[in-house]
Amino acid sequence: MKRRILVSLTAACVTALICVIVGKGAAAILDERVRTAIEKVAVRYGVECRYDAVSFVSLTGVSIAGLRVSVPGCPSFLRAADVKVLFDLRAYMTGKPYVTGIDADEAELILRRDAQGIWDLTRLSIREDSAAGKRASTIAWPLSIEVDEFAMTLDLSQDSATKTIETVEGTMDLPGKKVQFHLENGDERLTLSARRESVYRVEIDAESFGLGVLAPLVGRILDMASAKLTATGGLDAANPREWTVVVDGSIADLTVHHDLLARQATDGIAFGFTLDAAAANGEMKIHRAEFSVGGETAVVSGLARSASGSSGMKPEIDIRVSFPHVQIDRLVRSIPRSLVPHLPNLAADGSLHGEFHFYCDFENPRTLEYGFNGDVDSFAITGLGPDVNIDSMAGTFLHCARLPEGKTKEIRVGPENKDFVPLKNIPGALVGAVLCAEDGSFFSHNGFSGKHLHDAIVENLEAGRVVRGASTISMQLAKNLFLSRERTLGRKVEEALITLALEQKLDKKRMIEIYLNIIEWGPDVWGIGQAAQYYFDKPASALDPIECAFLASIIARPTKKWGKQPLNHIQGWWAYVRLLLTKMYRRGDVDTAVLVKAGVSDTEIMALVAADSATEILLPPPDEVSWTGYQ
Repeated sequence: MKRRILVSLTAACVTALICVIVGKGAAAILDERVRTAIEKVAVRYGVECRYDAVSFVSLTGVSIAGLRVSVPGCPSFLRAADVKVLFDLRAYMTGKPYVTGIDADEAELILRRDAQGIWDLTRLSIREDSAAGKRASTIAWPLSIEVDEFAMTLDLSQDSATKTIETVEGTMDLPGKKVQFHLENGDERLTLSARRESVYRVEIDAESFGLGVLAPLVGRILDMASAKLTATGGLDAANPREWTVVVDGSIADLTVHHDLLARQATDGIAFGFTLDAAAANGEMKIHRAEFSVGGETAVVSGLARSASGSSGMKPEIDIRVSFPHVQIDRLVRSIPRSLVPHLPNLAADGSLHGEFHFYCDFENPRTLEYGFNGDVDSFAITGLGPDVNIDSMAGTFLHCARLPEGKTKEIRVGPENKDFVPLKNIPGALVGAVLCAEDGSFFSHNGFSGKHLHDAIVENLEAGRVVRGASTISMQLAKNLFLSRERTLGRKVEEALITLALEQKLDKKRMIEIYLNIIEWGPDVWGIGQAAQYYFDKPASALDPIECAFLASIIARPTKKWGKQPLNHIQGWWAYVRLLLTKMYRRGDVDTAVLVKAGVSDTEIMALVAADSATEILLPPPDEVSWTGYQ
C-alpha cells in the first residue's frame, strides 16, 4: 500500500514538473508571438503601438501593460492600463485558432478631430496583405471583449467631453461581419449591434443612457451633461447618403444654452419621439415622426430635398404637422419655466386639433406657403405672473418702461398724468398713420398678422438677414408693457402669450390708447402728449395730418435726433412720409389737399384716385429710405 502511494506521488510530481516546463516554454513562445502580432497589426493598420511590458499571467492569458495606440504624428487614440489576451492553450498546441478574447482594465478611446475638421482615425492607412487569406487566423471568432472602467472621449479641438462606463461586454465576428457591445453604468444601459449584409444594419437599445459625451458635436448650445436617452430602433445604410431609420424613444433633462433662446439656461427639456424616415438621392422623407411633450402629441410627415442653386445648396421643404387632439393646458405646463421667466404662473385652457402645412423652396423664397386647417376650442390664458396684471389696465395704472443699461422710467397711464391723451382727443389721422406704418389690420386680427409674418419671412430669406419684423401693435404693446428689449426666442414666446392675454381682456380701442401713450417717440419723449409738444409745440389734439404721418414714421427710429419742427429739415425722410400719406389717403384718413401740401405729385395723386382701392401700396423698410441731407 505504501509503495503504491509513493509511486502515485512520484508520478504526480513528475506530471506537475512536465506541465510547468511545458507551460513555461509555451509562455515564452506566446510572449514572442504577442510581440510579433502587435508589430504586424501596427504595420498593417498604419499605427504605432507602444506598451510597457508583456507578461505571461497563466496558462490562458498574456498581459500587456500600458498599451498605447496612435496614428503616426498624433497623440494616442487608444490607451489601456492592462490588456489581457486570452487564449486556448490546447488549441494553440494543436495548430487551431487560439485567441479567444480580450479583457482590459482602465481603457480609454479618444475620438479626436483637429481645427481643420480632420479626424485622427481617418489618417489610418490599411495595407493589404496578399498572403493574409492563405494563413490561418489566430483568432477563434467570435472574439469576446470585456472592459472594466472604459472611458470614451470626444475631443474636437476647442471642446471635449468624456464618458466613463463601468463595464463593457461584447463580441466581434469580423469574418461574419457582426459586432455587438453592451454597456452598463449604474442605471444606464446601452446595447449596440451592427452587421453587414446587403446594407449596414445598426441596432440600438438604450435605457436612461447619458448623452454628455456628445456635447462637442452639438456645441455648448445643447447641454448634454444631464440628458438621458431611452430608445430602441435600427438604422439601415447603404452609404452615408442612403439610409432608413426606425426608432422609438425619449430624451429627458436636456438643457439649452443660447443667447438667441434665452439669457439663462433653459433646462428640464423632455420629449418623446418616434421616427420612421429614409434618405436617398439628396432627399430625406419623413414617413412618420411623432413628438410628445407634456403628454400631448404632434405627428410630422413630409420631405426635404437639397439642390444646388444660384446661391449654393438651398433646401426645398414640404412638411405637415398634425395635432390629433391637444389639451392646451398640458402643453403650456410643459414649457420650461426658465424659457418664460416673467410668467411663473403661466396657465391656459382649451384644446386644438388640425393640421399645419409648411412649404418653401429656399432657392425661391416667394414660394413660401403655410397655414393651419383645424379648430381651436375654448382657448384662454388663465394665468401669467404677479408682474403681468392685465386686469389693472382697464383703469389708471403705473407703467415701468425698461431702458437700456437696466434703467427704468415710470409713466402713469391715466388722467392723473398731465401728458396722458385719451383716445377721444387723439386725431383720427394719427391713429390712421400709425396703423399704416405699423399694423394695418390691427382692428381685425386677433393679435397676430399672418400676412405680415409671411412677407417678413420672405424678405428676410431673400436678404439672407433680418431686414423686416412682423410684430403687430398688440405684440409691441405686450413687449413695451412687460418685457425687456432682449432679442431671444424665449422673449418672443412670452410676447406671444401676453399678446393673447391682452387681446382676450382688453378691447382694441383701449389697447391703441395705451400704446400711443407709452411708446417712446424720441430721446426721453414718452407718449403722444409729450411728442406733440416736443416736436411741434402743440397739444396732440391739434396735430395736422402731415405731422401725424411724420410721428408715425419715426416709431421704428424713436431715438434719432429729429429736432424741433422736423418737417423743415427731413429732406431724405420726406419720401417715406409721403408714402405713409398715400396709404392714409387709400384708408380715407386724408384728402387730396393734404397730399398736395405734402408735395405728392399731381401724377401720383391722379394714379391714386384712379387705382383700385385693393391695390397694395408697398412701404419700404426705413433702412432703405434715403437719408440724404438729414442731420
